[in-house]
Amino acid sequence: MPLEASTNLLNVYMNSLRRKIDKDFETKLIHTRKGIGFVMKE
Repeated sequence: MPLEASTNLLNVYMNSLRRKIDKDFETKLIHTRKGIGFVMKE
Protein backbone atom coordinates (compact mmCIF):
# COMPACT_ATOMS: atom_id res chain seq x y z
CA MET A 1 0.00 0.00 0.00
CA PRO A 2 1.43 3.44 -0.91
CA LEU A 3 2.32 5.78 1.94
CA GLU A 4 -0.36 8.30 0.91
CA ALA A 5 -3.12 5.69 1.07
CA SER A 6 -2.07 4.41 4.49
CA THR A 7 -1.78 7.99 5.80
CA ASN A 8 -5.30 8.75 4.61
CA LEU A 9 -6.54 5.52 6.18
CA LEU A 10 -5.18 6.61 9.56
CA ASN A 11 -6.86 10.02 9.24
CA VAL A 12 -10.19 8.39 8.37
CA TYR A 13 -9.89 6.05 11.36
CA MET A 14 -8.97 8.90 13.74
CA ASN A 15 -11.93 10.98 12.52
CA SER A 16 -14.20 8.00 13.20
CA LEU A 17 -12.78 7.68 16.72
CA ARG A 18 -13.24 11.41 17.32
CA ARG A 19 -16.91 11.15 16.33
CA LYS A 20 -17.41 8.25 18.75
CA ILE A 21 -15.34 9.50 21.69
CA ASP A 22 -15.46 13.30 21.57
CA LYS A 23 -18.88 13.90 20.02
CA ASP A 24 -20.97 14.52 23.14
CA PHE A 25 -18.35 16.21 25.32
CA GLU A 26 -17.08 19.77 25.54
CA THR A 27 -13.57 18.65 26.57
CA LYS A 28 -11.99 16.74 23.70
CA LEU A 29 -9.74 13.76 24.46
CA ILE A 30 -8.08 13.13 21.08
CA HIS A 31 -5.56 15.75 19.99
CA THR A 32 -3.31 15.98 16.94
CA ARG A 33 0.33 16.88 17.60
CA LYS A 34 2.03 18.14 14.46
CA GLY A 35 5.15 16.10 13.75
CA ILE A 36 4.27 13.56 16.46
CA GLY A 37 0.87 12.06 15.73
CA PHE A 38 -2.18 11.70 17.94
CA VAL A 39 -2.47 11.80 21.74
CA MET A 40 -5.30 11.22 24.18
CA LYS A 41 -5.49 13.51 27.20
CA GLU A 42 -7.89 15.79 29.04
